[in-house]
Amino acid sequence: RRGEAIQYIRRGYENQLAYRRSDGSYPPYRSQGASTWITAYVVKVFSMAYSIIGIDEQQVCDPLLFLLNNKLHPHKGVYKEDNPVYSTTMTGGLRGDDPGITLTAFVHIALAEAKQAGIGCSSSGVDMEAANQWTTDFLQKALLIRGRRPYTVAITSYALALMGTPDHLHHYLLQAASPDKSHWPDLENHLFTLEATGYALLALVKLERMDDAAAPFKWLNSQRRRGGGYGSTQ
Repeated sequence: RRGEAIQYIRRGYENQLAYRRSDGSYPPYRSQGASTWITAYVVKVFSMAYSIIGIDEQQVCDPLLFLLNNKLHPHKGVYKEDNPVYSTTMTGGLRGDDPGITLTAFVHIALAEAKQAGIGCSSSGVDMEAANQWTTDFLQKALLIRGRRPYTVAITSYALALMGTPDHLHHYLLQAASPDKSHWPDLENHLFTLEATGYALLALVKLERMDDAAAPFKWLNSQRRRGGGYGSTQ
């Protein structure tokens, strides 16, 4: 079964490369320009598969550096999207009241995945440390505004936790949860609630808040569909 799974991963990797543009980015559809979300998603997934099937580092670094060079607003720390993916079955709860914040958090997560995988990307025109600091500062300020959508708080908290910014994160995270602290509700779509709760659980585990992580862990298990899925790619 492991061999079969690796074969599927390798086939998916090779199929995805067919959509790669010459600058390292990826479009939502063949005839369109680069999508920030799709390109970040490729960075994230390729980084996760890096140690499994021996992905070429350059296939991670090229899209990663494209994002830093072309989609990041210097000093402000926010990523822009010029060719959005409109299907929420793909992007999940990313589109909503805070699209700039959630997209930036998503890209931040992708970059953190590459770093954790041990993939070293460098370019004479990119200051990686400065870029990470700009984005971290932007996301930290975003969390300070009360009344944020729970999804926004969850994905932002996870992005910051991955980058080693733990101070008071769990307080903001738990304030956005349901009264019993078991899930992070989204009134628009139950699948967004599932996704937000997943991000929140990942953040709590990363922050080593295991007691706080118990309730969302149990809640997510209770939402699992027959066959093991949750109804969303995210």
